[in-house]
Amino acid sequence: MCFLAGISKGSTPQLFSLCLCLLLLARLSCADIGTASQYTDPYLPTACHGSNEAQFQSSELFGSAGEAIWDNGEACGRLYSVQCISASDPNTCIPDQIIHVRIVDRSLTSVSRPSREDAALVLSTTAFGIIANSSATFITIQFIRSVSLSLSLSLSLLFVKIFLVQSDCSMLYFTKRERCVVSM
Repeated sequence: MCFLAGISKGSTPQLFSLCLCLLLLARLSCADIGTASQYTDPYLPTACHGSNEAQFQSSELFGSAGEAIWDNGEACGRLYSVQCISASDPNTCIPDQIIHVRIVDRSLTSVSRPSREDAALVLSTTAFGIIANSSATFITIQFIRSVSLSLSLSLSLLFVKIFLVQSDCSMLYFTKRERCVVSM
């Protein structure tokens, strides 16, 4: 019999939901606070992928990394969840708006200069305009590096594997049909 804190193997969907919720809650608790500014065309070439236009999302939700998150180019391609939390002018932030931006450039070397040089993130005008009044020069943001859904699901399944307890200490795993299987 499979048990995890009193949840039986027949409760696999609930177990998965619990694990996923725990993962999401853990992610929410480690957000960073910083500033964001905006930049406009031209966006090419970029420090990440040169003149390749395929690097841009069709939604135009992308940005360049400030030095705090550039990480010697490792920031290229990272996805960040960003929310405006304050600004010098009242009513600048658009309440409850969270965007997901992909890093495509380094703000220090971007062709188009940011509205403020020392920002943690420099957002495309489209991305900036979704979370704040686009006339603002900069805003204070809460941001967190997003983990792809497939990685979150893998981590959830790893969590399930680690904490499942079997009386004969065999490792348990779930097949695609979500049934508990013993591996020797």
